[in-house]
Amino acid sequence: MLIGGTVIALLALLALLSYMWKEAHRNEVRHLTLSFPNFPDDCPRLAIFFISDIHRRTVCAQMLETVKGKADFVLIGGDLAEKGVPAARVRENVRRLRSVAPVYFVWGNNDDEVDYPENGAVEKKCLSKTGKTM
Repeated sequence: MLIGGTVIALLALLALLSYMWKEAHRNEVRHLTLSFPNFPDDCPRLAIFFISDIHRRTVCAQMLETVKGKADFVLIGGDLAEKGVPAARVRENVRRLRSVAPVYFVWGNNDDEVDYPENGAVEKKCLSKTGKTM
């Protein structure tokens, strides 16, 4: 009985980890239209490409091709990196996102973990040349 329960628990854990890995590596672009009835009629429409929680991944060029020319700006909603991510990968991800539209960035909790020797150079060298920081 104990062995059977252990096997079931391990299979459930494996299924959960597989699901989490799949979700973390899925590149899905969702289109969402928001309307605000109290906004003035002369407010321009904006198309925003929002991306967050990139962490250790490299932004998929194929995914970006689907949004090129369709966004007014890119908003990185935090967690562009985490501890152990090479600065070159962060710069490459921002370069790729910049190919879509101007880039704006909001720091996330994992971005505070990044301990690059140049201390802030990623923001200054990478983001200030390709977009703005907020």
